[in-house]
Amino acid sequence: MAKSTAVKQPQGATESAWFTCGLSAMHARYLTTVHQLLAAYQHAGGFEQRQIFVTMMHAFMQELCGYPPTSYLVTITAYGHAEVGSYPHVIPASYGANSTLFYFTSSENPDDVHDLWVKQAQVYLMDLRKEDVVAEGATQVVFSNFFIIDGARKDPKTGAWHLWSAADLEATQVARIDLRNLEYETRLAPTLSHVVHKRLQILQYQMPPAARAPDAGASEALVEVMPRARREGHGA
Repeated sequence: MAKSTAVKQPQGATESAWFTCGLSAMHARYLTTVHQLLAAYQHAGGFEQRQIFVTMMHAFMQELCGYPPTSYLVTITAYGHAEVGSYPHVIPASYGANSTLFYFTSSENPDDVHDLWVKQAQVYLMDLRKEDVVAEGATQVVFSNFFIIDGARKDPKTGAWHLWSAADLEATQVARIDLRNLEYETRLAPTLSHVVHKRLQILQYQMPPAARAPDAGASEALVEVMPRARREGHGA
């Protein structure tokens, strides 16, 4: 992954050639929150650690992506231990076209972020259960360790899934972004600015058109959530 670095404005370049403020105030608040939660996570264990992990998901969904607390569900798999299976960790509360599914890991290793696709998301999407409205409506998958953001998109014509790559954003060399590399940036080169903007735009909550609730028997493993799966603010 290409690491973003501060870029000095070359002599004679116009101000319009640069993107000021790599991350918004909202994104900066999110990073402060998740840094604090990650520090607590690393000193916790057992059930407390899993609860902090879920709290980090809520911060990601609400503070970074702007999802209302009632618009998504944290699935039982998120409360697992080392192995959480292939099911998404966060799904939309109502289902329609263009849904985004979310997978998370606490690992700082970029390879482990990629493994969320290889060992979980891809497995789930390639082995569809009958009448699984979650998988049927999904057009984007996001996988993250709360800093690195990667993903895949569904080709609307072929139905095939493609990892984010330089090819999906014209003239770019960056497939995924790491928010930690952008924390202290005040200016970004136009190409990197474009990638950051597009990636974060994908994450932002969109009101689902003609959304529908799942059938009672559909995706049972997904729609069952722990009693403390929802929260207001940051309380688990």
